[in-house]
Amino acid sequence: MKSMKNGIAEQKNAEIDALTSQVNKAQFRVNQLTTVVTSLTAKQANFAALLTDADSKKDAALANLNQAKTLVANVETLQRYSILVSQQTDKSLRNVRETSNHMAELIEQLIFSADVVEKLSGFVNRQKAANNVIPDALVAVLNQATSDANNAVALTLTALQSSYASAASVDQAGSVSALEARQAQQWLTLLTGTSADVQESLAQKRVNAVIKSVEKVLKALGKAQRENQNLMSQQNEKTQKYEAQLGQLNRPVTLEASASAVSADNASGDSVTSNDTETVSAQSRNEELSERVLSLQQEAIQARLAMDTARQEYRDSSETLNNLTRQADFYIAQLNIVIRSQQDNALYTLIQRGYQRAVERYQSALAASNMANTQLESAKSELARATASLNSLNAGLGAAKAAAFAA
Repeated sequence: MKSMKNGIAEQKNAEIDALTSQVNKAQFRVNQLTTVVTSLTAKQANFAALLTDADSKKDAALANLNQAKTLVANVETLQRYSILVSQQTDKSLRNVRETSNHMAELIEQLIFSADVVEKLSGFVNRQKAANNVIPDALVAVLNQATSDANNAVALTLTALQSSYASAASVDQAGSVSALEARQAQQWLTLLTGTSADVQESLAQKRVNAVIKSVEKVLKALGKAQRENQNLMSQQNEKTQKYEAQLGQLNRPVTLEASASAVSADNASGDSVTSNDTETVSAQSRNEELSERVLSLQQEAIQARLAMDTARQEYRDSSETLNNLTRQADFYIAQLNIVIRSQQDNALYTLIQRGYQRAVERYQSALAASNMANTQLESAKSELARATASLNSLNAGLGAAKAAAFAA
């Protein structure tokens, strides 16, 4: 009997040593994963800062692009109005010059008429001096007509001078508007590299359409990545909950088996026969254990269903994220093609390329941040599992030591 007890004690000591070795390995694994999580946390913070910087630069590049777009539109409008004003001033100048020519002809006719009236008035005055039969009223009318004719000639001369001055002003305005139109054209060439025509307008519309598509898909991509991270966290959380439920499901059976083993050892060592009361108590404990196991099984099934649902949602989110990533790559490549088809030295094209590079950096930073978040979540999940395993081993080691001490 003594040798049997010694053998049992040696077996329990061997089990305790094995559990102690497992605890040490689990503790080393936990320490290792803790270091990895700490490193990945710093890495994730660094990539998050890079993503924030890339996002702000992308927004600044987009704001510059919108300002350049507004500037191009304003210059095109200025050019159109300048050309319109130049055409109107040219037309006005032609009309003023035509009016001046008519007024010059009118002055010639007025001068001739005034000369005729003046000669007639002089002739009547001479006849009046020789012949009193000519009425004084006729002389007065002719004298007044001569005065009116001279006044008409003077006023028409003044009007002709004003017409010439107006023509000069209109000519100067036409020159200014023509110069403005040429400078607007030069400015537009500096901005876009070509003149404002139908093809250029279509190219600008195509660029604007691609930029809108890029902005739309990038917003959707950022939102999808945030949702994907949240679903990944939920998946890890529900997986850990399911594993904890499995641990609780297995723990009562282990404890009952240990208690039965201890009772058996005590019964063999003590040579005391169990009475009816102990039998009833054992049956009651078995019933409670069965109810507890059934409850834990149901909870484990619910946790498994929740875990499977979370995993399916995460897979669907990952598929959506991949599709949006491919769309973003397509639109960015299309934007690159459209920009390359324009003038290389145009200011607006250079601003477009700056926006394109900012978008590419933002997409790279977004992918890097997503990768860092995924690695961090995976490491945290591994650390949680390793910690749970360590706690379970510590509990098992404590139970084994207690059983050995009770034996």
